[in-house]
Amino acid sequence: MKKRIALSIICGVFLFILVAPASAFVRIGEGGFGDSANSYSWSVLPFKGNLYVGTNRHHLHSMMEALTLMPGSPISPSMLPADLLPDPPPSTAWFSPDWAKAFQGEIWRYNKQNKWERVHQSGVNDQFTIPPSPYGSGGVGSVPVAYGYRALAEFKGYLYACGIGTWMPPVPNNTILRSASGDPGSWEDVSGIIRGTTNIRAITEWNGKLYVAASVKEGAVVFESEDPKIQPWKLVSIPGFGGDNSEIYYLTVFNNHLYASTVNLVNGFEVWKTDGTSDPKNLGQYVWTPVIQHGFGDTWNQYGMTMAAFGDHLYLGTAVGIGMVMKEGKVVGTRPIEIIRIDKDDNAELVVGAKEASDPIDGGPDPRIPLSGMGAGFGNPFNVYAWNMNVYKDCLYVGTFDLSTFVIGALEENPDLLRFFISIYATDDLDFPEEIVDAIVNSRLTPRVLELMKKLFGGGDLWKSCDGVHWLPVTLNGFGNHLNYGIREVVPFQKDGEDVALAVGTANPFTGRPNGGCEVWLEAFKNETGWAAGTRYSPKGNWATYTPYAGIAKRVTLYAGKTMEAGKVAFSAPDSNKKVTITITLNRGWHFDDVSDNVKIQDYTIAPSGNPSPGRFAWKRCATKSCFSIKVPANNYYGVHVDLLHEYLMH
Repeated sequence: MKKRIALSIICGVFLFILVAPASAFVRIGEGGFGDSANSYSWSVLPFKGNLYVGTNRHHLHSMMEALTLMPGSPISPSMLPADLLPDPPPSTAWFSPDWAKAFQGEIWRYNKQNKWERVHQSGVNDQFTIPPSPYGSGGVGSVPVAYGYRALAEFKGYLYACGIGTWMPPVPNNTILRSASGDPGSWEDVSGIIRGTTNIRAITEWNGKLYVAASVKEGAVVFESEDPKIQPWKLVSIPGFGGDNSEIYYLTVFNNHLYASTVNLVNGFEVWKTDGTSDPKNLGQYVWTPVIQHGFGDTWNQYGMTMAAFGDHLYLGTAVGIGMVMKEGKVVGTRPIEIIRIDKDDNAELVVGAKEASDPIDGGPDPRIPLSGMGAGFGNPFNVYAWNMNVYKDCLYVGTFDLSTFVIGALEENPDLLRFFISIYATDDLDFPEEIVDAIVNSRLTPRVLELMKKLFGGGDLWKSCDGVHWLPVTLNGFGNHLNYGIREVVPFQKDGEDVALAVGTANPFTGRPNGGCEVWLEAFKNETGWAAGTRYSPKGNWATYTPYAGIAKRVTLYAGKTMEAGKVAFSAPDSNKKVTITITLNRGWHFDDVSDNVKIQDYTIAPSGNPSPGRFAWKRCATKSCFSIKVPANNYYGVHVDLLHEYLMH
């Protein structure tokens, strides 16, 4: 056991060393855009130079209602401390007018003036025919047309938004809207036959057509249209692909095929693909071929939640519903996420995952050895969704749903809850610091340990890999807000075909709590060159400057792009060894570029002339923090050149 703990300590400490600085991201949206009932940044997409976000409403309230209907669930609403309980909607009576109004989903836009504006709010249907279900006997009542907008896509000059009628209780009331401008009042309904489906989750373009995944009574299906305004949606798959696939979570394109990943509560998730060949047995539909079945060898791997093409592979992330494995209507355990990749010949490999299957079945790797060496959940048993994947600047990003916030809050009421989540782990698979691992092993979860867990791990994770195998954490704690329990969307923003920003939408359903409500973060850097202020090297050349030095301490501005104040450069008085300490301090929003020798300094006895060559400067260093110092020989003039990154918003 001591050996296992020692391994965990090394892994845990290593992770903290590697976490990217939080300053790499700027929060551009918070508090649900002024209404913390906006729970998730459920969908995020750039469109015509603006950033659009679809939200859902009062989602934690709905989740709490769902938990009460899950037999065997180790988490119940009564366990949550008061500071995690969301404010309820004005009415909790299902299908009442006030209940429906509280759940009207919204679409927001971050415009070119760097301001948020609501561009759409769902309507309410007060005469909706509610079918009988396990949740009630049915009748006529009020429902939001969409309690949230789960997916966005751009297709042939339009922005499409997929709306979900209700989440709890679920009713067949999906919608699809589109707009050519994204402006308020411009949205038109193109739902067609999709209106009578449930669980609409995925939308993507392929070969000049638009594809949408939803569910009918018999199982998950895929619809197709060249233009849903004039061409009705048509089915291109049989329900459930002929099996127990109840939902399709994701659609994406790889190797000239359309891929679909499913939810299968019986035998584990599946992945299917089509090249568009017509199915002679089912008129008008496509031939679909299985790529992965049986949860990649584990029936507890129930959700194929997200996919992204990266390099020569298609990557997939798994999940289980609300963090718990359901079998025959009962909770039987939990299953942290795995990352799997598929090559162009349909060979699959485990990249991140468990060394043993929870409920083994054929179809998985043998032996189960993850390429990355990282256990399920990236070493965190509470990472239960790989929620979204995307590629940005030649790296693959994965956002997670981390149940730590819930679990830590509920441990006082149910101390055995932690064992429920780590039961599938060997201790050396836990990438936690020593104090936390020791407390878990010895069942000593003191208030200090719980607070440490919340601070370090409370909140969703964002991971990145630039080769698909080796992974680094960008954040492990929801960008410092443990109520951001999930990184729901990770979407690149492009300009002139190049990635210029990474937009990240969070899931934060803690309505009414401080720091509650969905957030949007942006990583957006522009490369700049900085020079310490002074005299231009060449009046007719570039703007590079050198700084006169008279043997006394002085402080000058560090300019970038000629006119932007990026920080300060301080020169000390010479020390006894005739050395001068030069200290560079960057302003907020500025960073040293992630390149070698990002600081280059040259001292001069006489004033230099002509355009400088920083690559030939005598004193070179790599600075990483916002303040950097170096000692150089005392002299009369200094050229101080700095390679910088500037945070800027995408416009």
